[in-house]
Amino acid sequence: MHFGCSVRAPAASAIAKAINPDGKLHWGFSVGDNFDQVKSRAISYCIIAGGLKPKIIAATSKRGYGTVVTYEKANGKRDCTASVGAASEQAAISDALRKARADGGIKAEVNRTWHDVPKTEITL
Repeated sequence: MHFGCSVRAPAASAIAKAINPDGKLHWGFSVGDNFDQVKSRAISYCIIAGGLKPKIIAATSKRGYGTVVTYEKANGKRDCTASVGAASEQAAISDALRKARADGGIKAEVNRTWHDVPKTEITL
């Protein structure tokens, strides 16, 4: 009897953000196997949430950990940043928090984390 196992390595992550007409922040993210589809879905999720003119703020075709962090600036405005393709969950969080701090963030919240796990195919 022979069993085979293969791991499909491709994975992708993308995060989009936008502001609605009232100035409220919206973001959307997607993960999957197809880089272009993942970016398109992230933008679509952002629009569905109410965002106008969404832009991709982070995207990668590299497997790894990702996170979305929202933060407040000293002027009270909210924004978000992200990290994708990191070696660990903590590395993704640290990178996103560093970006938030560099942009003037004074309070931050980790909203979402994930790990792009490759699809395992087993031949029976």
